[in-house]
Amino acid sequence: MALWTALPAAASAGPAALLDASEVGIRDDLAWLADRGLISLGLSTWPMPVSLVTSAIGARSSGDWSEADLDALARIRDSLARLDATAVVSWRINSARHPVSDAGLAVRARNEVSAQLQAGTDSASLRLRLGVQQQSLASPPSQATLEGSYAALRLPGAMVTLGAVDRWWGPARAASPILGNAAPAIPTLTLRRSDESAPETPGLAWIGPWSYEVSIGRPRHYEPSGAATIGIRLTARPLPGLELGIGRFIYWGGEGQPHSLDSLLDALLGRSNIDDPSIPDPSNEIAGVDVRWALPTAAATWIGYAHLAGEDEAHATPSKWIATLGLQLKHATARHRIEWTAEGGDTRLGNLFGLHPEKLQAAYQHGTYVKGHYHQGLPIGAFIGGGGLLASIGVAVIPINSPSALRYAASLWTANVSQHGSEPINAAYGLPGRVNGLSLQSSGMTNSLRWRVGLAVQHRPDGAETGRSTVGIIGGIELPLREP
Repeated sequence: MALWTALPAAASAGPAALLDASEVGIRDDLAWLADRGLISLGLSTWPMPVSLVTSAIGARSSGDWSEADLDALARIRDSLARLDATAVVSWRINSARHPVSDAGLAVRARNEVSAQLQAGTDSASLRLRLGVQQQSLASPPSQATLEGSYAALRLPGAMVTLGAVDRWWGPARAASPILGNAAPAIPTLTLRRSDESAPETPGLAWIGPWSYEVSIGRPRHYEPSGAATIGIRLTARPLPGLELGIGRFIYWGGEGQPHSLDSLLDALLGRSNIDDPSIPDPSNEIAGVDVRWALPTAAATWIGYAHLAGEDEAHATPSKWIATLGLQLKHATARHRIEWTAEGGDTRLGNLFGLHPEKLQAAYQHGTYVKGHYHQGLPIGAFIGGGGLLASIGVAVIPINSPSALRYAASLWTANVSQHGSEPINAAYGLPGRVNGLSLQSSGMTNSLRWRVGLAVQHRPDGAETGRSTVGIIGGIELPLREP
């Protein structure tokens, strides 16, 4: 019973704080409870305000909770409690310099040491994270970084955030077509709804719990210089277990591009596709829809999801689709929680997993916004970049009532990347060929530290030079200077 009463008070750092997109542990714990119908919470837009989590837990179902459910709840409590640490030092390693291949912690350098200060209340939160990197994956590489830093202000019904934090849109676990965490975070100003209550108007009540996010950012080292990004996302849950989302990510402005209010309005209304090759497009965008449906049964929970995105526009609607499809199975034994995932991604425009095999043109390219949908050389969407086909399977095993909150995960994936030809703007997988990957990971945390260690293997049978090692260690250690 102490667990049930202690959890809402655990996040004394304040509901204005954010949960990172790379916090795959708490993401899985929240998804376990939401998929079983024990809490009501959207799962497809990250980072997530702590206020949404505390509200969902506070309104949790009082139904039949198993040992696996209570363990997930306890892990959420412990993760929120870590927000109370006023200072944290950490070391991360990616010895083979492999780009991230899932939604988890992205280590974008061979070594990174960081110091973090954070403080928060119910109305405001601040996190300052200064990192020093060795052999960064980004292009151009930088030794010092403020990634992970943000300032947040909670307003009536909304939260405003300014910072450079990893983001994730959609239900995918390996490759989000629009917004993933492979690239360095774009400095962004974001406005997001701070609750998910359903509309009270009778004619709109069918929408169910809903939320929105609107953002404007400024990518670094981009071409044309000075370009801005605009993100718009809406989500709704009209039925139990069903989450729907729509999202648009727009590039607008920049050196030599129109900056007028009319051009901004054209971009927002999708009137920016210029057929005359002598006239540069005033903006570039990628837009899509996603769906995630969880079906709990007595023995297990089944989850199916799909995320489709269009890179072009025809008759004011997206076209030239790319996609991610996935299936999950979650179940528990007497001692473990087990989660299986199978996922496929296709970033060849209009190919759709071989329905149109002649179409190999790569997504994430643009004639005017020549750096495409990449940030400092790494893909902003699916981690393989444009022009590729990905298949992955994975399993996560979470021991129930583990004193050190242990987790184990393994994944195996294969991708045929850059099928259209070499892609200079893709520093992740810009050379054509097949890449096979294996990841083995273990993580845990106590009051005094949090750790993650894994073995990452990536092999190219064609022998193409990638500038990376085949096998490496990826992980890190995080040490709070004051125990939460």
